[in-house]
Amino acid sequence: MSIKTKIFTATLEEFDENGIRFTMDDLANRMGISKRTLYEHISSKEELIAEIIDSVFADIKDKHSAIANDQELDLIEKIKKIVCLMPQNSIGINYKKVYEIKKYYPKLFTKIDGHLSGEWGIVFDLLQIAIEQKVIRSVNVNLIRQIILGIYRSLIDDEFLMVNNMTYVEALEEAIDIILSSLEVKEA
Repeated sequence: MSIKTKIFTATLEEFDENGIRFTMDDLANRMGISKRTLYEHISSKEELIAEIIDSVFADIKDKHSAIANDQELDLIEKIKKIVCLMPQNSIGINYKKVYEIKKYYPKLFTKIDGHLSGEWGIVFDLLQIAIEQKVIRSVNVNLIRQIILGIYRSLIDDEFLMVNNMTYVEALEEAIDIILSSLEVKEA
């Protein structure tokens, strides 16, 4: 495991336990290295978190094509899997604490939002195919995108997950199920 991967893993562990308010001292202590050694690999906490955000979303984007091309899945399953896709790193992200980023690091929260609203080509294509094949009713796919973005944003923008004792994945999957089931063409 590279030092950068170890730093990322330790950062996610700190975030899971302490939220965004962990310090670089906390991180160095967790890793059993000096703060100076830590700063030889990363220039600031904000840069570190930005790199993790980019890494997480790159991981998600890499998996989109594989899901879209999976012949074992129907169109609805493909759309749901892509829209609900979570990063596959070793520790995961505590989404119950992501809302803290908006308060303490608004530029990083904007970065997250940019990733969420960025690449929708594969989902648009799948939605269009589902409409053409009458799997879902004809809808404005841009409106569906806005609804899903609203769900993403609301789940990480406040304390909803903590108050309702839900994980991000549970809440997201349930919301997407509600949306997709309302769009499905029911056979008579």
